[in-house]
Amino acid sequence: MIVEKAKKFGQDLVVAESECNYSDGWLRNFKFRHGIRRLDVTGETLSANQNSAGKYKDEFEKIVTDNGLTPEQIYNADETGLLWRCLPTSTLGEKSSLRVSKKTKTRLTVFMWLNASGNTPVLLCDR
Repeated sequence: MIVEKAKKFGQDLVVAESECNYSDGWLRNFKFRHGIRRLDVTGETLSANQNSAGKYKDEFEKIVTDNGLTPEQIYNADETGLLWRCLPTSTLGEKSSLRVSKKTKTRLTVFMWLNASGNTPVLLCDR
């Protein structure tokens, strides 16, 4: 994104593209010199159990076959919270400059489901 912006500035200032080397090396070196790195502000980890999901796959295929289910009859559903006033959870900076603040709880709960054929998307929202 920064390289694209630099190219735009170069065009606006009528600088020939052959005069500039638009690479990300200078930014990478600058961040390394000054100890700037990506910092995660939250401490959540992935919660899916990959082993259980792999074991259930064969069992699910057997259920579908035994009951003659079509893709239109198989649904996947999930809910998520849209924290529409929340700040990003990661940033670039030095560790000493990081200030952690509480997340705002203003949220929109979204429940979505879709059948396996992909032709029946549904979305419900609740504040």
